[in-house]
Amino acid sequence: MTETPVIADITYQLRDYKELRRMEFALTERIGEYDLLLVLAKDDMPESPAVAARFQTVSDLSVHAFGGGFTQLLCIFVEDVSNQQWDRIAYRVYDAEREMISFHCRKVSVSPVPPDEGSGPD
Repeated sequence: MTETPVIADITYQLRDYKELRRMEFALTERIGEYDLLLVLAKDDMPESPAVAARFQTVSDLSVHAFGGGFTQLLCIFVEDVSNQQWDRIAYRVYDAEREMISFHCRKVSVSPVPPDEGSGPD
């Protein structure tokens, strides 16, 4: 698992994973904080490789045009905004291609998803 390394590396790790298989937005044990999990695959085939992108302490979540078929996030960027000194915000994450998702978060990590876990709940 990669724990918030150079942000260009995170953007690079996500570049080939465009098919949204699973999205979870959940309240954490940290009072008043939400985490977001995106499971992204290389294509819409069930056996396609996938990664889990985990975003901690998410705020300002905006989602547009999801569903109605396969949802693709074509160009996810992770931008370091820590120099702006916002409370509990270090990164801005957004889909640069179609602006389907955007949010801020404190931490980011990306890890591979085992093939038998990539499709989410049945």
